[in-house]
Amino acid sequence: MYEQLLKSLKVEREEEDYIIKGSTMMIIPFYAEQGALNSIVIDRFEAVKVKRKSQNIIDESCIYFASDMKGRIRSAAKILKGHQMLPIVISKMNKTCMIPISSPYNKRCIWVSYRHIIDITSYKRKSILTLENGQRFELNVSRKTMENKINRANRLVNTYDIRNKEMQDTYKANYIAETKVIYVPDLE
Repeated sequence: MYEQLLKSLKVEREEEDYIIKGSTMMIIPFYAEQGALNSIVIDRFEAVKVKRKSQNIIDESCIYFASDMKGRIRSAAKILKGHQMLPIVISKMNKTCMIPISSPYNKRCIWVSYRHIIDITSYKRKSILTLENGQRFELNVSRKTMENKINRANRLVNTYDIRNKEMQDTYKANYIAETKVIYVPDLE
């Protein structure tokens, strides 16, 4: 499906494991010569061959940041009710969110970081993504579908931001309230 795309990439190195970070832009699964399902991770600065399925990279990265893929999907489903193929927030603190191009349970699912997409153009019934490092990728989804996926990812990340801010504000309010009661002398 994406063999031509993979041939055009210059893979810099090979890894056994990979944790998604802020510079991770895309994960493309492929079958290696031995028949094992591996992935090419497109980073802002390099392409890395990883001897793992894209699902495993997503799950292990979620676990690294204190959750797992199933938990992140359940959380996203509560926020983005009625939608399928949900984006997954890998790290809430770093606002790292990956968008599945097909079902996240599909072994051949390509994952894209929503914040690294700088342009989407239509091409027949497909779309061409331009990433911030200038690389372009043709995907089997329409431009409209891709824009909807990006909007859902933005909404998911923003919802987590709002929740974190509310928690911080509540903590600050409680701290200030306690401080006044404990340390302000009774003047009566």
